[in-house]
Amino acid sequence: MSVLLRQGANELVEVRDWIADEGQSAYPEGSREKVRLRCPKLAPFSFLLAEHYYLFKESSHRYPEQFWAEVVAYRIGAVCGINVPPAFAAFNSSSKKCAALIEWFYGKAGGPQIRYVSGGDIMSTIVADYDLKRGKKHAFVAIQGWLKKRAPSELVFQTQMIIWARMLTFDALIGNTDRHHDNWGTMWLNERQFSFAPAFDNGTSLGHELTISRIETLLKNNAEMDAYIWRGTHHLRWRETDEKKMNHGELLRLIAASAPYCLPYITQMLLFESDDLSAEIKSVARIECPIRLSDLRVDFMISLTLRRRELLVKKLEQL
Repeated sequence: MSVLLRQGANELVEVRDWIADEGQSAYPEGSREKVRLRCPKLAPFSFLLAEHYYLFKESSHRYPEQFWAEVVAYRIGAVCGINVPPAFAAFNSSSKKCAALIEWFYGKAGGPQIRYVSGGDIMSTIVADYDLKRGKKHAFVAIQGWLKKRAPSELVFQTQMIIWARMLTFDALIGNTDRHHDNWGTMWLNERQFSFAPAFDNGTSLGHELTISRIETLLKNNAEMDAYIWRGTHHLRWRETDEKKMNHGELLRLIAASAPYCLPYITQMLLFESDDLSAEIKSVARIECPIRLSDLRVDFMISLTLRRRELLVKKLEQL
């Protein structure tokens, strides 16, 4: 089990008295309601950082349980060993709203001064006439080329490529279809030292949009489950000129083929114990919350993730 998972995180966090930051929105993009809050000086639980910022991110009105996808994605990230901002279940008893409480991934007390640069800002510098609204030319090869130019050495280039490939592997594992240009970014210590940010904003994943009846069908029909998985695409295209977005598995296969040094790190992420994954997702369902994560959806998240893992391994074996 990865040490990235905070101990004692199976508690509902009451945020009624937390102070909202009216002057700055954490992730202004996206359709879901969100507000940045500061944890009190006396943090209510040991897994929270006192006086640090958190994003209170609600579900889409169409999918009341969606916020749980952020919480579960954090658990899956811990199991497979990738850096995902800690996400906890939260409730505001004043507004009667439930949400994911997502830890701000930089600006921590005692930490280094970080300049964050969004993927959208990066794409705008490397692709002529880049469309920040639609991101149609959001392409892996363009990002790879930018990284090659900005990295001060081949070692740094390959290290950051591995981090990027691992994030895309995580997206494939949870079925994240929304890693658009403002859902990734880089953190800079100075003009030369940088790294990709953690894999934040993971709520458009894990079958969050599926109705109970559709989940029941997919759990009973392996062929339909596989079809559902393969229909999912990453937001990325391979090249700027490609018309279609990439299927998750095909994207990973092309990354591993073009950058073979990434393959061991991609593969390693998929070697987690199935029982560890099941235990973590089931533990989330025990959190007492006005909007509970249903047992059926828990079973589906487990089955879906393990089947995605199987299909990804088979795709990578084609190399």
